[in-house]
Amino acid sequence: MKTKPQGVLHSIFWIMMTAMFLIADGLNANVIEATTWYVATTGSNSNTCAQAQSPNTPKRTIAAALRCVGPAGTEAGAGHTVQVASGTYTENLLDQIPSGSSRNAPFTLKSATQYGAVFRPTTDVIHIMFNVPSHYIIIDGFTFDGSGQPEGQGIGTSSATQGDFHHIRITNSEFKNIRCDSIVSSGATFMEITGNLIHDGGDSTSGVGSVGYCHGIYASSLSSNWLVEYNQVYNYQGYGIHFYGPNQQDNTVRYNITHHNGLISGQSGMIVGGIGAKVYNNLSYSNGDSGITLKYSSCQNSFIYNNTTYANGAYGILDVGCSGNTYKNNIALANPNDQIAFIKSSGQVSSNNITTGTASSIFVNATNANFNLRAGSPATNGGTCSIATGIRLVGGSSCYVGAYPYTGSAGSPPAAPSNLIVQP
Repeated sequence: MKTKPQGVLHSIFWIMMTAMFLIADGLNANVIEATTWYVATTGSNSNTCAQAQSPNTPKRTIAAALRCVGPAGTEAGAGHTVQVASGTYTENLLDQIPSGSSRNAPFTLKSATQYGAVFRPTTDVIHIMFNVPSHYIIIDGFTFDGSGQPEGQGIGTSSATQGDFHHIRITNSEFKNIRCDSIVSSGATFMEITGNLIHDGGDSTSGVGSVGYCHGIYASSLSSNWLVEYNQVYNYQGYGIHFYGPNQQDNTVRYNITHHNGLISGQSGMIVGGIGAKVYNNLSYSNGDSGITLKYSSCQNSFIYNNTTYANGAYGILDVGCSGNTYKNNIALANPNDQIAFIKSSGQVSSNNITTGTASSIFVNATNANFNLRAGSPATNGGTCSIATGIRLVGGSSCYVGAYPYTGSAGSPPAAPSNLIVQP
């Protein structure tokens, strides 16, 4: 049998080894070494970027630390963090936040203590604004305070191109006294708005920001595949949660509480349009108009499951001009108009909803906003266990009716989790 000369085999061996080293080197070049830059009101912008990697020598402003990471519109932030100590920061950030590169390598802008780092700009501006296409960003744990501003908004994205912004998570933060929208967006997909406290805002008095036109969460045109969950929105002069505009599809609104919104000019706790929305396990009570409204933007083929609406100004759940929507396992009580109403709608499916009875026979204590089911409530096993694909109900079962299952006690409704990582 013929064999290759030893010198040829030796050469082939080293060619293969060299190729393996080159491949490994290329992989190592893509390994991200996570870095954290620190910001504090006791810091100094004269500290170098290298020094700012220690909490003992932080930058004074958030913008200065962001410049250490890299510019907006690039993926320089992949895997990195800017951590902000408690204190008040009067700056605003317009196209200053760099992107991450993937869900596993996001850029994170984080308050060291939840609600401790406060954005309070001194000018009438949006606190954080994205105009440059951006993605894979987490904004976590801040307070956005509009006190002293006659106008202004919280966090926004703006584009006429769908997908210019995607996978931006706004989580565990408080928005208060914001004169117009706390969170407003167009051109964004796969946004994650989770576990935020949004309240006492929307009292702008000029232009399109007049009373009733500013909302807690406002997903405008080209907003698809959003996840809005575990937020509490209350005392807003507009809608608590508002999805409105063309080209909206597959948005999920779940586990939210909206109350006492739209009391001046009559807005709902939440309004959702678009195709294929999933609206479930929400509590909406004491709002100026309806608890939950389905309307706008080719509203069709959506799923409205296991919501509780109570004592709103008009309807419990209102469907206007939609088609092919499914309503199951909802509680709508003590609303002055029809509890669940369909106006100029077609092909709607409605079953296992509770629209009659007394609050005292169903809830633990509706007067004190405890909407857990009481022992013996007809809602404890009155629902259908057939739910739509992609819906994951609190309690792991759809056999109950309303937003909360029977817990066997008079506990409070489920609280928003902290440090939530969403993996839809």
